[in-house]
Amino acid sequence: MTTPRDRITKNLKAACLGLLAVGLFLSACEKEEANCTRLWKRLHQCGLPVEPRDTFVDQCDPARPYTADLIECSESTFCADFRFCRERAMLESDVRGTLSQMDESIAKNEFFVAVNPCNHPVLMSRPQMKAKCQYTLQRSLAYYQKYILAYLHSQLPPVDGASQALQHCALLQKTAAMIGPAEVAQTLALFDRIARKNPGATLTWCEASRDYLSPELADRCAPVPALAHAANLERALAIQRALDAPVRPLQPGEAPLPKPDTFSACYDLKRTGRLLGPAALKDAERICTELDLQAYVAAAMPAVEAGLRPRKPSLPLECMPPYINSKFKLD
Repeated sequence: MTTPRDRITKNLKAACLGLLAVGLFLSACEKEEANCTRLWKRLHQCGLPVEPRDTFVDQCDPARPYTADLIECSESTFCADFRFCRERAMLESDVRGTLSQMDESIAKNEFFVAVNPCNHPVLMSRPQMKAKCQYTLQRSLAYYQKYILAYLHSQLPPVDGASQALQHCALLQKTAAMIGPAEVAQTLALFDRIARKNPGATLTWCEASRDYLSPELADRCAPVPALAHAANLERALAIQRALDAPVRPLQPGEAPLPKPDTFSACYDLKRTGRLLGPAALKDAERICTELDLQAYVAAAMPAVEAGLRPRKPSLPLECMPPYINSKFKLD
C-alpha cells in the first residue's frame, strides 16, 4: 500500500526529472546560441559579409549540415584558415544540393538536366560527384539510345516519332560528349540512320534546331538537303510512273486506289531544290509541271471517254484549249 510519504517522494522525483529536462534543453539552446554567436564573431572579425548579430543568431540553425560545418570552421585560429575552411564547407554544401537535384531529375527521367553538373570542374573535384556523374551518364546514355533504337526498329511509317527521335539524339550527343569519342561516334551514326529513314523530317528538324545544334550535329545536318531532295525526286518520279500506268478495270466490290498527292510531292521537291540551287530548282519545276499535266490528264480521261460513247461525240470541257490554258498557260 502506497503511503503519503511514498507519493510525496514520487512527485518530487518527477519534478526533479522535469527540471533536469528543462535544464538540459536550456543548456542545449544556450550552447547553440553560443555556437552561432561565435560563428558570427568569426565572420565579423575576418571581414566577411554577415547580417546584424541578432538577425544572424535568430536565423542560425546548427542542425543544418552547412551551418554545423561553419561552426566547426569558426574554431580555426587564423582568418586565413577560417576562410579556407568556409570555402570547403560551401563546396560540400553545393555538392549535397547538387546530388539531391540530380536524384530528382533522374527520378523524372530528365537526364538532360541531371547531367548538367557533370561539366562543372569545381563540383567534379569531389569524389562523390565523380561517382554520381559516372552513374548518371551511363543511365542517360542507355535511356536515350533505347528510344532512338525503338524508332529505328519500328515498323510504323518513318514519319511517326522522327522528330522525337532526333531530339533524343541531340540530348544523347550531349551525354556522349561528356563520356568519350567512341560514344560520340555511336551517336552520330544513329543520327545518320534516322536521316536515311526519314530525310524530310530530318531536314525540317535541322532547320528548326540550327541555332542550338552542336558542331558535330551541324556537320551531320549539312548533307541532309541533298538526301531529302533525292527522296523527294524518287517520290515524284514514282507518282509519274503510277499515272503513266494503264488503268486496270476494277473488280466487283474493289475500291479504287487513292489519288496520288501531287501537291505535297511537288511542294517538297521544290523546297529541297531551292536549297540545292537554281539548277535543282529548275529541274524540280519541270518535273512538277509534267506531273501536274499528267494528273490533269488522268482526272480528265473519264470525261473524255464519256464524250466518245454517244453516236455524236462531244468535246468535253477538259479538252477545250481555253480551259487547259487557264490551268497550264500553254503556248
